Amino acid sequence: IPSLLILGGQEGAACRECGYGLGRQPLHVRLMARYALWNATAVWAVEPSLAFRALAYAGISPRFRDVQTVPTVFDGELFRPTADKCLDVVYGAVKPERRKRIEWIEAALRGSGLTHLGVSLGRFDEAFYADALARAKVVVNVSHHEGLNNTLCEAMLAGCVPVVSGIPGNLWAVRDAPHVVVDGDGPAVLRRALREAVAMASDGAGLECRESILRRFP
Repeated sequence: IPSLLILGGQEGAACRECGYGLGRQPLHVRLMARYALWNATAVWAVEPSLAFRALAYAGISPRFRDVQTVPTVFDGELFRPTADKCLDVVYGAVKPERRKRIEWIEAALRGSGLTHLGVSLGRFDEAFYADALARAKVVVNVSHHEGLNNTLCEAMLAGCVPVVSGIPGNLWAVRDAPHVVVDGDGPAVLRRALREAVAMASDGAGLECRESILRRFP
């Protein structure tokens, strides 16, 4: 009988180092996930590294599975840039396990002279969220682990230049758009990257970011 297994978001992440996902689930959940992956004929993921990590978690070679990328799509009508980009940097996170990275962002922004806003997705208001992205020049995501991050792509649709950590999911999202990869760790490194991205945005790079998402994820 054909069947479909969906592993969603952080629950499906086969990521031992990021503090959540299959490796932190109860034994019976991990066994069921491995059983499903062993018996699957195909593995689809929103970003390629997610499928390969899940297969590696189950000890399966991707040569024996039909691995396909089926990306999320994004709403180009809802997420649009405003004529007045009056906010330099926007970032968002709510998960307690990501607090350390948010503290790094906040430390980089202190004393930088950049206007900024942290969007809490835990108190999600679509109109406020879309408006915040529309007014910002730069979006920052320096996670240790991502698939295809929604906030990153929606911000790019809204004309934000991305500043990202050099992990597979982020690099796949920004690969043919103007972006800045954070080369190193710590607030000073991130502060330089943010200023570089703000300068790029002021030169019109945000519109190229929007076109990239419209083209790849219509």
